[in-house]
Amino acid sequence: MQEGDIVIYLSELGKQLEELGISKKRPVELEMIGGGFMLTQVHNRLFTEDVDVLVVNPDALADPDRYRVYKNAVRFVAYDYDLSEKWLSDNIGDFMQMVGRVPKGKLWKQFGPLKIYIPPADYILALKIR
Repeated sequence: MQEGDIVIYLSELGKQLEELGISKKRPVELEMIGGGFMLTQVHNRLFTEDVDVLVVNPDALADPDRYRVYKNAVRFVAYDYDLSEKWLSDNIGDFMQMVGRVPKGKLWKQFGPLKIYIPPADYILALKIR
């Protein structure tokens, strides 16, 4: 996917979350890292296979039903755009927590109840070196 695709897919994810009952009062907050970060912030590549994210507010998805809604919304976007269900991956979170404290970045974009944060570039550099 390219930079414009990422924005479209995240926007659609925000719409899906809203349609499935996630409110702006208790948003889903994700921090974008990896290829998505490099593509949208550093602009040093043209393509990424997936968008790696860290759930910034894990308590917002701690409820199994709410997490299921989130994962279903990701699947719906995948289905609508003929993407792999792994287009948005939050699997890196465990690794990042093991490395150390993850700084909360600045708000990059908001799509309804979905907030996307961007960490400091020096953190991404340190993460890549590690």
